[in-house]
Amino acid sequence: MTPPESPPETLDPPPRRPRRHGGITIMILPDSGGGGRTWRLSERQIRTLRAWAWLAAIVLLALGVSWLALAWHATRTASLQAELQAARAEAAQVQELARALDEVEGAYTRLRALFGMAGGDAADMLPPLHKN
Repeated sequence: MTPPESPPETLDPPPRRPRRHGGITIMILPDSGGGGRTWRLSERQIRTLRAWAWLAAIVLLALGVSWLALAWHATRTASLQAELQAARAEAAQVQELARALDEVEGAYTRLRALFGMAGGDAADMLPPLHKN
């Protein structure tokens, strides 16, 4: 029989470094092998950065929504300009018709005066200018 193996000599465990909770270490090491950089962010810094990130996301979302609203209104501009052009053309046509009506009324008034609409047979020949 073989003698039982003696337990290995117990070595003291390596000393533990105090553990930091809630932090992040960022290390940047260049490929060229030069010196790297290390940053340590505490839990408080992480919370602050997270709050700023949320704020930036909300601001960007608000800007995006406002830009979309502006773009939607810009697409309506062409149709509104076409409507405005049509309304201006209609207004010009109404002014032309009003001017033509004034000319016709003036001619009708002269025609009534020509027939002497003071009374008599001529009054029966032409209808009145305006119906009351």
